[in-house]
Amino acid sequence: MTRIALAVGLVLTLLAAAGCGVRDTRPESTYAEFEQQAAALAGVRSVTATAASTYMIDLDPQAGEADLAQTADDLFFLVNDHRYPTGAPEATVESGVFSGEIGVVRQGAPPGVPQPGPLGLAHLPFLHALPDVEAGTLSERGASVQLTEHTDMRTWATDAAASPRELRLSARRPMTADELRMLPADDRTAAGSTEDTASPDPNPAADPNAPAPEPAPEQPVVSLVLDLSRPDLPADLTRLHETADAASALLIEADLSSTLPEPDAALAVSADADIPAAYAAFAAEYGQDQLDDVRVRSAEGLSVTGGGGNIDAHFAARDLLVEAGAAVTSMDLRRGALTAEVPDGTTLRALAAATGGPAWPLPSDTRISVRNTAHPDDSPYFDADEWPSHADLLAALWENGFDAIRMSGGTQRSDFDLRIQPSDTQDLTSPDSRAALIDVLRTIGWGGKAQISLSTGGHLVFWSTEDGPAEDAYMSLHGADRKPSGWAADFLAEWDASA
Repeated sequence: MTRIALAVGLVLTLLAAAGCGVRDTRPESTYAEFEQQAAALAGVRSVTATAASTYMIDLDPQAGEADLAQTADDLFFLVNDHRYPTGAPEATVESGVFSGEIGVVRQGAPPGVPQPGPLGLAHLPFLHALPDVEAGTLSERGASVQLTEHTDMRTWATDAAASPRELRLSARRPMTADELRMLPADDRTAAGSTEDTASPDPNPAADPNAPAPEPAPEQPVVSLVLDLSRPDLPADLTRLHETADAASALLIEADLSSTLPEPDAALAVSADADIPAAYAAFAAEYGQDQLDDVRVRSAEGLSVTGGGGNIDAHFAARDLLVEAGAAVTSMDLRRGALTAEVPDGTTLRALAAATGGPAWPLPSDTRISVRNTAHPDDSPYFDADEWPSHADLLAALWENGFDAIRMSGGTQRSDFDLRIQPSDTQDLTSPDSRAALIDVLRTIGWGGKAQISLSTGGHLVFWSTEDGPAEDAYMSLHGADRKPSGWAADFLAEWDASA
């Protein structure tokens, strides 16, 4: 079975699937025949049926590259260039600690949809020779490996890069205890570090109605992506690691699969105040305009992305927000954006006064997102100079128990959008909750027209000015009757009566 035959067969299959009038001429086959033919291929030690049409194919780890390359083509051909009783067999290949699933061509997929190709089995001898590999997966052009915890990633990657080949290689290993200390405390705890971790119940079946235990959080990793076909990869690896060393930063993530000169890397430093120095080291080596994909995070909790902006001005803005009582958690220097955690309405008003005041060091269109500590997944956001006109309303909503809020600049039809969700203190559908919400909105008021969404029940949506009636109200949840009824109709009647 040659590559030409394989290609011709697949082209005919795809043409038939695309409805081009070509008859599916693939030969009929059975799963027993698949098993028999796969077992006869070079380098195959065994083929085991694990279900009716599911197979595990075990390869000899000592098989050579040439045999494995042919076997990869032949296996792909057997799976995709035959017609089977209930569809192509599901086949997984294993070789030592490596495994990979043979891709199945999607019949009926429109032209242009990417289709799989043969697994890169020819890379197995090289992969088996790599040290410290605990597990690995194969794909068509790439491989991913899980390394032992204390692997020296710099040495490991440099040695791997010394053997050029057409292979995209991803490597990751768990962070060591010392490296975990470079992460914020919450991340260390969420990562399942051994500190303050209870032992599992040795007899979980005591209560059959007890909920299943939560899965253990994934351990943070140090990771690299390497394109081993790049002739400049060894030099780029050295350059990246030496720059991280000069920045006194831990390199925790890097992608060296691109030929672009810009570094794509994530770094960790001990303190927020160390971040500017890290960016300065990378700017000195790569250029100030080459840092869009450099990300630095400190153990104190601040994450900074994209070093092409004015980092000093961003840190000056951070200082103002910290003085207001907010905790700045992230900055995007390239886009001009900050995110701050805000515990209460008083702090939000102080933040708005800072962003709209004369001492604000960043452009007026810098995007400021805020997160109420009770609902950190909700991030109301406005440009810096817009916050003074919106902070009072959002703060009043928080203070009256409506703290699950999403709020942002509007669209063509609205000056801003306000989405209110149920919280522990307000369910939005009860008479008391409706009355409290209407009272806040009418008392505080706003300029222009708002799109207001009450995200409960069928999700009521309407437009209104601060003292006007509801316009074009409807229920937006998929499958709900668009005409408001029940609590939603009651809310609209009460809203209009308050106009």
